[in-house]
Amino acid sequence: MTITSLHLFIAAMLAYFLIAGPLLARREIANLLRELRRGNLGARQTVYRWTILTEWGLVAVFLTWWLIMGRTLADLGLQFTVTGWQWIALAVCVVATLQFVLYTHRTSRDPKSLADVRSQLNDLSAMVPHTTTELRTFNWLSITAGICEEVLYRGLLMTALATLTGLWPAVLLSSVVFGVGHAYQGPGGILRTGLVGLVLALVVVFTGSLLAAMVMHAVLDIVQGRLVWSAVNGDPGSSTFEEKPAHSPV
Repeated sequence: MTITSLHLFIAAMLAYFLIAGPLLARREIANLLRELRRGNLGARQTVYRWTILTEWGLVAVFLTWWLIMGRTLADLGLQFTVTGWQWIALAVCVVATLQFVLYTHRTSRDPKSLADVRSQLNDLSAMVPHTTTELRTFNWLSITAGICEEVLYRGLLMTALATLTGLWPAVLLSSVVFGVGHAYQGPGGILRTGLVGLVLALVVVFTGSLLAAMVMHAVLDIVQGRLVWSAVNGDPGSSTFEEKPAHSPV
C-alpha cells in the first residue's frame, strides 16, 4: 500500500488523540492535584486556560495541514446548508438539547440529586469549577471544546477516516478515539464520552453540518459545568454563589 499524505495525517491525529493527548492529560491532573494540595487556588484556572490554548493550537495545526493537502473547509461540513429531511434531524437535535437542559436544571435544584452527582465525581472533583470565577472560565472552555473538538474529531478525523474506510466505520472509529481521548475520566468516562461522540457524529451525518454538533457540544458542556459547580458547592437553586476558596478534593 502506498503511504499518502492522508495516511500520515490520520496517523498523526491518532498518535496525538490515543497516546500523547491522554498522557498529557494525566500529567496535567497530577500537577493540578499537587498544586491544590499546596493551596494554589488558581491552579484550576491555569488548567482551563492552558486547555483552551491547546485545543485552538491543535485546530490551527491540523486544519492548516488539511488545507495544504488541497482539501477544503466545505469537506468538513463547516457550512449551514440544511435542506429537506435534514431539517427534521436538526429539529430533533434542538428538542433533545432543550430536554437535556431542562433535566439538568431540575437536577441542579434537588439536594439529593446534587449529592448523587457529588458522590460520582471522585477524583474528577479536582477538575470541575468550584467558584464563580472558575465557572466563567469553564464556560469559555466549554465553548472552545464545542468548536475545536467537533472540528478535530467529527470534522477532520471522521472525514479523513471516511475516505479510507467508508462513512459508518469512520463514525464508529472516531467515536472510539473520542472516548479514549478522555481516558483521564476513567473507564466509565471513556464509555460515556465515546457514546456522546457517537451521538454527535450521527448529528453531523444526519444534519450534514458540523455547526449543529458544535452548538450541542458547547451547550452540554456549559450545562454540565453548571451542574457540577452546584454539586460541589451544595447550594441548589442559588444563582450568585459567593466567591470562596475551593473545597479540597484530596
